[in-house]
Amino acid sequence: MLRLFASQCRPRPSPLPTPTLVFARARTVKATSKRPGSKPNAFQGRGTPFSPFARPPPRPRHTQPLFPKVEPSNILSALSVKAAGWKEQQHVRQRLKTYGIPSLDIPIALSSFEEALRTPPFFERLNIEHERIQRLANELSGTKSEQRIDVALTSLFYEWASHPAGRDKLSGLVSPAALTSISALFQAADLADPGAAYPLARQEPRRKIIMHVGPTNSGKTYNALRALAAAESGVYAGPLRLLAHEIFERLNNGQIVPLGQDPDADAEPDEDINLDVAQNGEKPAIQKKGDRRFARACNLLTGEEQRIVDEAAGLISCTVEMTPCSLHYDVAVIDEIQMIADAERGSSWTSVLLSINAKEIHLCGEETAVPLVQRIVRDLGDEFVVNIYQRLSPLTVAEEALNGDFSKARKGDCFVAFSRSRIFEIKKAIEQATNMKCAVAYGRLPPELRTEQAALFNKPGTDYDIMVGSDAIGMGLNLKIKRVVFDTTTKWNGTERVTLSLSSLKQIAGRAGRFGMHGDTDAGGEVTTLMPEDLPVVEEALRSTPQPLTYARIHPTGEQFEHVVQTLPAGTPLSTAELVFEFVSRVHPSFELNSVVDATRAFDYIDRVSGKLTLGDRQLLRLAPIPWRDEKMIHVVTHLLRLFSNSLSVDYRQLFRLTDIQDHLDEVDLAQTSGHRPPSNALLHLEQTHKLVIIYLWLSYRNPVAFSQRQQMTVVKQKVEKLMEWCLESADHTSSRRRPKVVGAQQSSHPSAARELVDVVQKRAAARSERPQEASPVGESVVELRN
Repeated sequence: MLRLFASQCRPRPSPLPTPTLVFARARTVKATSKRPGSKPNAFQGRGTPFSPFARPPPRPRHTQPLFPKVEPSNILSALSVKAAGWKEQQHVRQRLKTYGIPSLDIPIALSSFEEALRTPPFFERLNIEHERIQRLANELSGTKSEQRIDVALTSLFYEWASHPAGRDKLSGLVSPAALTSISALFQAADLADPGAAYPLARQEPRRKIIMHVGPTNSGKTYNALRALAAAESGVYAGPLRLLAHEIFERLNNGQIVPLGQDPDADAEPDEDINLDVAQNGEKPAIQKKGDRRFARACNLLTGEEQRIVDEAAGLISCTVEMTPCSLHYDVAVIDEIQMIADAERGSSWTSVLLSINAKEIHLCGEETAVPLVQRIVRDLGDEFVVNIYQRLSPLTVAEEALNGDFSKARKGDCFVAFSRSRIFEIKKAIEQATNMKCAVAYGRLPPELRTEQAALFNKPGTDYDIMVGSDAIGMGLNLKIKRVVFDTTTKWNGTERVTLSLSSLKQIAGRAGRFGMHGDTDAGGEVTTLMPEDLPVVEEALRSTPQPLTYARIHPTGEQFEHVVQTLPAGTPLSTAELVFEFVSRVHPSFELNSVVDATRAFDYIDRVSGKLTLGDRQLLRLAPIPWRDEKMIHVVTHLLRLFSNSLSVDYRQLFRLTDIQDHLDEVDLAQTSGHRPPSNALLHLEQTHKLVIIYLWLSYRNPVAFSQRQQMTVVKQKVEKLMEWCLESADHTSSRRRPKVVGAQQSSHPSAARELVDVVQKRAAARSERPQEASPVGESVVELRN
C-alpha cells in the first residue's frame, strides 16, 4: 500500500563541490511595445494607480525607522544599543518564562547577554558565518518593525546561551534548570541544517538535479514529462490537483511519448493539456490521442482524491504536498519550482526538493529560482544542470488601454481582475456592452469547473468568446487567449493594496498568444489594461528582469514540532510552540520560515474549540485545508471541530443540520428543478459548501475512522459542482441584493412566482427542524444519501 505522508528521514549536507552545467542557453524573447514615448522606469517607484476599487493604504505605525541602516560590520553595535531597552520589556521576559526559564534567572541571563553583545568579537565566538551576518543586516536595516528586532535579539540570545561561550558565562549566575531549558529548546527548534531531516536522500550516489526554466509558453515542462514517461519508477509533483489529474490521465492513456521513442509524424498534438509543453516544430510527443505502446500504469494522489490503478504501478502523479518522499524513484518531476519561495505553500516545495529520494530530479519553473536552488543543491552536494528555454511566440504591449470601455472587448480576450465580485461585474459589463458571453475562472471555483469554463472559452462555436478570471489563470489552465487585459495592476494582500510583483505580471501576461493554440505557430499575444494609468506598469514589468528569489520557505517537520512541544512546560498552547520556531530557531541563510500567522491563529482556535484532542489530532486539523481567515467558513468548521472533539466521529448529515448548508442546498436544488433563477448568493453558498466537502474528504484519507463517509461526501461534491455549473450558466451573480427571477418555460410576471419558491423552501426547512435531533435530513434533500 502506498504511504501518503512524507518520509521522516533526515538530511546531512556534503562538503563536496557541486558541478554546475548549463545547457541549451537561449535568450528569452523580450516583450516589445508599439506604444511610442513610453516613460522609462514606470514600474519602479510608481504610486498606486487610479482604480475606483482601490482602498487607501493604512497609515504607517512609525514615520522613522526603528533600526538604522547599517552595514554588516556595524550590525553588532546597533544590536547592542537596542538590547538595552529590549531586555527590560515585560513581554520579552514573559516569553522567556513561557518557554521554561525560571523567572529569577531571566534578568540575570538577559543582562549577561547584553554585556556579551558589547564585547567583541561576538559573532566570531559563536562561529556565525558572514552570510548570516549579511542577512541580519539586510533584514534589520531601516526596519520599522518592533517584532523583527525582537525576533533577532531573542534568537541570538538562545544561540549565545546554548553555545559553550555563553554557557560558561552564565554558569554560576543562573540555575542549572535555566541552562538546561535554554539548550534543550534551542536544539529542538534548530533549523540550521534542514537537509539533515532526510538521510535517504543524502545517500550515495548523489542525486542529479536538472532545472528546466523559462517564461510562460516556452515548453519548459516538455522534456521532463518525457523523461518521466520513460522511467521505470517516477513521480510528478504539481501545484494543483488539476495538473496532477492531467498527468495521471495522459500517462495511463499513453499520450506522452517516452524519451528514446520516436513520435508518429502524423500524430496530433495535445492542445488541451494545461502544462507548459509547447513543441517547437518537432513531431508531437504529447499527443491528443493515446497510444497503447506508450501507456504506463500511474496512480493519483491528491489531498482529497486517490485513484490506485495498480498497487504495483511504477508511476505516481500527485500534488506537491502529497508526494511520497520515502519511496525510491528513477525520475521525479517537480513543477512550478519558483513556488519554493511562496509565503504560504513554499515549504512543501522545499521539503520535496530536500527529501525526494530519486536518481534524477527535474525542476520546472521560472528562471528566478535558479540561483537559490543552486545554493541549496550546492550544500546538499548533488549534481546540478540548468536548461534555459525561450518563449516560442512573441508578446507585445498594446499602443493604448481600453480607457474603461468594455465595448472594446473582442473575441479571444481574457480580462484579469483580483476579486470575485469584480470578476462578475466585468462579466456583466462585457455581456451588456458586446452581447458576447464570458466564461469565468477564479480560485474559489473547483478545478473541475475551471476546466469546464476553460473548455467553453477554447472550443469554437460555444459563444463563450471572452474569459474573465483572477490570477488563477496564470497557472494550471491552458487558454486560447489572444489578448490579456488587466483590470488593475494592484491587489489587496489582506492588509493593503500593493502593486503586483514582476513575476505575477509576467506570468499572467504570458498567457496571451500561447504557441500552437491558435492554429498559427507564429501567432503572438498582446497585453493591455482597462485603464491607461496601468499600462506603463505592465509595459515596464515585461521589459524588466525579475529579481532572483532570495529564500526558500521552510517549516518544521512534524517530528521537530513534537520535540518542541515536549521541551516546553506542560500545558503550553500549541500556538506558543509554533512561535518558538520564529523566535528561537537558527535558520540556514538560504531559507526562511513560513509565515506563522495562520498557524498560530489555527492552533489558538483548535485549542479553544477542541483542546482535549490529542497532539496528533490537533496537528492534523492544523494542516487541513481550512481557510482560517474566512469568518463564514470558520463558523461552519467550528461545528466540525466540536463534533470531532466530542464524539471522535463526524457525520456529515449532522454537520449539515447544525449549519444552514442543508437549507441552501435545498433552495438551489428546488430553484433548478422548478425553472427559477438561482437564489441570491447561491453560488457563494455553494462555494463554501464545496470547500467544507473538500475539508472532510481531506480528513477522511488521514483519519478514516472519524471521517468515515468519504463515498457519500464524494457524491455530495459531485452534486454541488453540478449546481455551481448551473448557477454559472443561468444567472447573473453580481448583485447579492437582486431578488430571484423566474426564467425559461415557467417564466411569469406574477410576483407570487418568486414567493412560491421561498415558501416551499421555508416549509421544507421548518419540517426538518421539527424532526428529532438524531434524524437524517429530509428525504427529498439534495444531499440525502442512504447507507
